[in-house]
This record gives sequence, structure tokens and C-alpha cells, in this order.
Amino acid sequence: MKPAPPLDCEACGRTIGKRAGHNATADLRIICTKCLWKRHLHSEWFPDCPERWHDMQDHAKYVAGTRAGLAAALGLWP
Repeated sequence: MKPAPPLDCEACGRTIGKRAGHNATADLRIICTKCLWKRHLHSEWFPDCPERWHDMQDHAKYVAGTRAGLAAALGLWP
């Protein structure tokens, strides 16, 4: 079996490390754990959210998954 494909963070554009946390928002945008905690991204990515106290992790569907786990959940692997 081939290894899971590398995934890029849609916030910072960097490839997420093999052993780093991989996350996906409810609208299936892939984001690294470092960017998941950036408060300004919530208002940029979810401007219509009525909850101003929300962070990105409040909109994460698959929080802190592995690269293989997230790729499988998104149907990208195996």
C-alpha cells in the first residue's frame, strides 16, 4: 500500500508534516494545527458565524487527525 499523500494547509500554504496534526473544517478545508489556533482566521473564513467567541477549532470536523486518517476520511487514500 502506498503511504498517505502529503496535505497542504489552506491557511499558510505549507505542507503539513507527516507526524503533525491534520485538521479539516466543516467545509472540508485542510488546516495545520498551528493555523487552527489563529483567532483571525475564524472571522476571515466564517464571516457569517453568529458566535464571535468561536475559534477555528469550533468549525473543525476532524480535529487532530493523522495524515492517513484525514486522507482516508476525505476519500483521498488508500
